[in-house]
Amino acid sequence: MRLADHFGETPLARIDQAAVDAAALALYPRATPATRNRQVYSPVSAILKAAGAADGLKRPKGARGTRRLFWLTPEQASAL
Repeated sequence: MRLADHFGETPLARIDQAAVDAAALALYPRATPATRNRQVYSPVSAILKAAGAADGLKRPKGARGTRRLFWLTPEQASAL
C-alpha cells in the first residue's frame, strides 16, 4: 500500500528509473538494497511489464542479498 500511496495517480509513462530510485529511498531509507528490491523494484517492474510499458529498471547494487550456504546433517535431513 505504501508504494501505491507514494505514486498515487502518476501516469506509468512518468515512472522511470529516477522515480523508482527516489521512491525506494523515500519509502525505505534505512533498508538494505535487497529489501528495496523486494519492496519497490520488483512490484514496479511487474506493474510496468503487465501494462506493456518498457521495463528497463536497474536494480540497486546488492539487490540479490547475501548468499548463504546451509547444509543439514543426516539426522536433520531425516527429521524433516
